[in-house]
Amino acid sequence: MTTLPAKGAYTIAAVAGAIGWLAISHLTHRREAWDSELYFSWFLPSLALVVAGLGFFAPDRAWRWAFAPFAAQAGVAFVQNPTAGLLPLGLLVFASYGALCLVPAWQGRPFAADWSRRARIPRRLPRLPSPRRSRGSRTRAQAIAGAGCRVGSPVVEGPRRRTHPLVLVG
Repeated sequence: MTTLPAKGAYTIAAVAGAIGWLAISHLTHRREAWDSELYFSWFLPSLALVVAGLGFFAPDRAWRWAFAPFAAQAGVAFVQNPTAGLLPLGLLVFASYGALCLVPAWQGRPFAADWSRRARIPRRLPRLPSPRRSRGSRTRAQAIAGAGCRVGSPVVEGPRRRTHPLVLVG
C-alpha cells in the first residue's frame, strides 16, 4: 500500500480546516464559524472523517493530522480578527477539538495496518511438506512400482517437486 507523504497530509488537513472555517463563516454570515450550529452538526464530523482518512493513508504519527486543521482554523481566525480578546480561550478550544479528533486519527491506523497485511497474503495455498521416511524404507509409490505398475513420475526427496504416489499412468 502506498502512503501519503507527510507534507501532503499536512496540506490536506490545513486546507480542509481553513476552507471549512471560511465557508461556514461566510455561509452563515457569522464572524466566527463556531458561532453557527452548522460548524458542530456538519463540519466537525466531516473533519473527523478527513482526519480518519489521513490516519489511514499516512499512518505514521497520525496524531499530527488531528491538530493540523484546528491550527489552520486558529490562523484564519487570527487573520480575520487580530484584536480578538478571547483568542487565548479560542486556542484552548481548538486544542480540545484537536484532542477529540485524535480518536478518528488513531482509528485509521489499524485499518491501514490490516490493509497492508492483507495485501501481502499469498494468492496460492502453500505446498504441503513431503513426508519424511527412513533411509531403508520404501514409499507406497515404490511398492506399487515394484509390483509391476508404472507411477506418474519418480518420487524424489528434497526441495524438488513431488507428485502424488497414487497417480498411475497406463
